[in-house]
This record gives sequence, C-alpha cells and structure tokens, in this order.
Amino acid sequence: MSTEPLRPSAREPSDGAGHDPLSRPGGRGLAFATRTARLAVLAAIATGCIHRTSTEMTAVCKGMNVTRDLVLSVDSLSPAAGRALVRFRGKRFTIRVNLFNPLEMVECQDRSGEAYATVDHLPDELEHAAAGARHARWRVDGPNVVVDLNPQVRDDNLTLVLPLSGGTGRWTMSSIVGTVASGRLMPE
Repeated sequence: MSTEPLRPSAREPSDGAGHDPLSRPGGRGLAFATRTARLAVLAAIATGCIHRTSTEMTAVCKGMNVTRDLVLSVDSLSPAAGRALVRFRGKRFTIRVNLFNPLEMVECQDRSGEAYATVDHLPDELEHAAAGARHARWRVDGPNVVVDLNPQVRDDNLTLVLPLSGGTGRWTMSSIVGTVASGRLMPE
C-alpha cells in the first residue's frame, strides 16, 4: 500500500494542497466569486434591475423609488374632528414617506406602487389613520402623487397629496362623515 498523499483530479478545484479554494478564506476562487458578484450587481444597476432611491418627487416618473421627509401641519379641523384632534391645530409633525416603484416601463401618468410612511412622531389620533401604512398605495394623479395610507379602510383614512414639482402638498384625514382634518405637507 502506497503512503503517497492523494492528489486531486483535474476536475476537482484545488489550491495545490488538496483544499477547495472556495471553502478557504482568501482562496483564489473566493476572490473570483466576489468579483463575479460585484460585476453582477453592476450589470443589474446598468440594466435598471435594481432601484435607485431619490428625494425628488419627479423620480417616480423615471421608475425610481422616492424617500421624502415632510412636515405635516394641522391647519384645519371640522366640527366632526372631536376634542382629541382640536388640541393639535397649528402643530407640526415630521413624517417620512417611501414610495416603492415597480420595475415597469409605463408613462408617468400610469405609475403606481406601494408606499410606507414612518409616522412615529404623529399623535395617536392621526397615527391610527395610517395604521395600514404597511399596505399603503400611491399613484400619479395629474401633477401630483397621491398616497393613500389606509387604502382598504373608509373610516380614519390619511391621504397625502404631493406635487411632482416637489413643492408644498396637502393632507386630509377622512372618516365616514367626510374630511375631519387637513393641512399642508411641506418639504423638510
């Protein structure tokens, strides 16, 4: 019986010491795999398979995701708003809105997608109107992007209207009786 070490065959990857280079940190194969992964990511970006994110509203028309920090100002309240909301008249709250754009080649007016709003700083009376924010929807409607933060609920629905131009928008909170609160949405 021979005591000579086994040599890897030509089909088995090896670093000369009988080890698979992909299983060893720093192996040649690992560097190749990392380089290949980087090239794949660059190719995906170049072909538009990975969304870039912008803070400009017009980017939704280019198929990009958009993240905006906004200041929600409570400007007017209807009598149906109740005492809980009246105490917030004139107050301002910061929110973050994320619009996720699907990878579709359509005209700007036909764009729509999912949205998410971070409403941690809103008082409970307004925040519950965005309780479905994890399933929020947005759509381009004329010169605006309309974000419905509770699209499957008729009562307590917070809707944001953001101009594509990036200027001051508006928001409304509706209930079964109609609009109970509204105000401005200003870029932060």
